[in-house]
Amino acid sequence: MESTSKIVFRQARDFSGILNATFAFIRQNFRKLGKAILFIVGPFIVLSGILYGLYNAEVATMAAESRPFNFLLYMLLLLITSTFGSALFFGVVNEYIVLYMDKGPGEFDVDEIWQATKKDLGLIILTALGFALVVGLGLIFCFFPGVYLFVPLSMLMIMRIRERKNFGESLSRCFKLISGSWWPAFGLLLVAFLIHSVLSVIFYIPNYIVTFWNLFHRGEISAAASDMRLLMILTSTFAFVGSYLFYSIPILAISFQYFNLVERREAWGLFEKIEQLGASPNDGKAGSQLG
Repeated sequence: MESTSKIVFRQARDFSGILNATFAFIRQNFRKLGKAILFIVGPFIVLSGILYGLYNAEVATMAAESRPFNFLLYMLLLLITSTFGSALFFGVVNEYIVLYMDKGPGEFDVDEIWQATKKDLGLIILTALGFALVVGLGLIFCFFPGVYLFVPLSMLMIMRIRERKNFGESLSRCFKLISGSWWPAFGLLLVAFLIHSVLSVIFYIPNYIVTFWNLFHRGEISAAASDMRLLMILTSTFAFVGSYLFYSIPILAISFQYFNLVERREAWGLFEKIEQLGASPNDGKAGSQLG
């Protein structure tokens, strides 16, 4: 049975506290969050997985079938669909968090998540593209500036959805929040993405087996060649789609980290508790005086 006790986001947490809260949130919201991801992001994930499978199959059979340029088309289409799908994935998870905070567990449905995502679709896409541009330029000019920028800017999506600030203000605020906390934030992201990668490997095992088998038999003329190509497409699609199941782990860790930093610097959660005490029906007079 799903727990209905509300997990507090606006709370100062240490490294282990953020990871524990991340997995507690996943356990509590697995069904509804998974359903939202399936219906809203699922088509793009599956399409990207199929393109990834076609790309891998083209690369593996390119020498044998003399089709050296087909894989470029699949690579381009994969880049477009996976970029949009990743942005939408980030958006859906963070819209879910905001609805969860405002309404509480069990008080909203998938349609509300879709409506919120649809309303913010432009913001989500532009934020993702802006993030990719800034971090990408850092990686191109020198790898380490890109890594340095990635850590604070990983909070851009949840910040823009929650605080409704423009892109420039959000950039500045990201660096302000991360000041003095870059290394702990980097460590958290490293562990979160490492967990994601380790869990994702499970889905890649069949694809690795098929890929290695094909490498050792490349160029062989066989009646089963088309079946092997289909098998490679299926296992690659399974691997790509399966790995997305754990993508919510680093996204949630980033969001808990964002609220942790905000709470440490600005104490939003503390002010909320004071306001709730002031507005308590059992202490209405005191609340009116405090207000």
